[in-house]
Amino acid sequence: MAYDLVVYGRIPQGYTTVKGCVAVKDGKIVKVGRSLTGSKVMDMGDMLVLPAAVDMHVHMREPGFTHKEDFGTGTVAAAYGGVTCVADMPNTRPATKDRESLDEKLDAMQKASVDCAAYGLLSPDSDLRALAKGTLGLKLYMYEHPPEAWPGLLEMAGSRFLSVHAEHPSYLESMKVSTLEEHLHARPHEAEVEAVRALVESGRGVHVAHVTTVDSWLLLGNTSCTCEVTPHHLYLTCRSRLGPLGKMNPPLRTRHDRDSLWDALRVGEIDVVASDHAPHTLEEKAEISTAPSGVPGVETLFPLMLKAVRDGNLEMHRCLEACCERPAQLLGLKKGRLAEGYDADIIAVDLKDSRKVKGDELHYKCGWTPYEGFEMPFPKLVVLRGTPIIVDGELAEERKGRAILPPA
Repeated sequence: MAYDLVVYGRIPQGYTTVKGCVAVKDGKIVKVGRSLTGSKVMDMGDMLVLPAAVDMHVHMREPGFTHKEDFGTGTVAAAYGGVTCVADMPNTRPATKDRESLDEKLDAMQKASVDCAAYGLLSPDSDLRALAKGTLGLKLYMYEHPPEAWPGLLEMAGSRFLSVHAEHPSYLESMKVSTLEEHLHARPHEAEVEAVRALVESGRGVHVAHVTTVDSWLLLGNTSCTCEVTPHHLYLTCRSRLGPLGKMNPPLRTRHDRDSLWDALRVGEIDVVASDHAPHTLEEKAEISTAPSGVPGVETLFPLMLKAVRDGNLEMHRCLEACCERPAQLLGLKKGRLAEGYDADIIAVDLKDSRKVKGDELHYKCGWTPYEGFEMPFPKLVVLRGTPIIVDGELAEERKGRAILPPA
């Protein structure tokens, strides 16, 4: 067989790496071996050759909020960070809850540089039949509905993949905040824990987005639910000196919760690491009492987790499971693994070659990051379905992404 592309480097195998290569044909991985040749050979030397990441929780802000981000800028940022597939949340303007709004979202994805999937909004007035034709899952914001409405909404979702923002409205306080600690008081542990408890007691398997407390993941153990954590809840706390830039929902919590999340991730109690990329402009973030919640993160997601591997805080196999393989599995995608038949979404990275992050040098439209000054490794090569889109750390191809639709 004549391969279209062969990428050489060091490939993880168990707890070590071996010199090898990945062969690509028609956008798919067809072989992982020791010595292969093809029409195009890219020898990455001793760099690690890994599957690209799948970020199953982003807010690309299009349509309706394109002054913050859009599918063009957001997916270029994803590519620079080694993410070749993103799943976009439905809380845009208009919200993705019917055929017209879904078509507008899918049309916006035509400018994407990585593959994109959409979530539909789960609400009483959503047209789930229309959404089933173009989304890979649904999203429920529990705090937007009274608790007595939750059982009906869960039943309404049927068997569809359901991601849930778990905060109980009865525990949220409407108060003017001036510090991140006060924002934590306004959205306390109990808000998340009691919402998670309600989900567990429903018996319906769901995916709990951005868990932040030790009690949440303890409740989720030995259930049919899955969960994710964000890098900002792993790396930052309510005492981080970020001011308005650190305001997010769920809030940054204590060092104890942060450390427990790392423990849960290391042992596999947390399934996925996702960015919850939710950019706002610096002008919008100027004053904490009025600042909207959310931080950018799709470009730094994978580099931050590879930093954890480099620093000895996370095993490589857990990093790849949580950032690549498991999110792809949950979304029903043949991505996230260096294996025959999977999309040829590949990166090459040198963990020893890190750079200091500067917000205005990243590729987000908003121009800032909560990880200013962090040192982390970025990929030198990123391949999307067999096409190199980042080469030598620079954008080589853009608008090669496609909208991922559910099977007909």
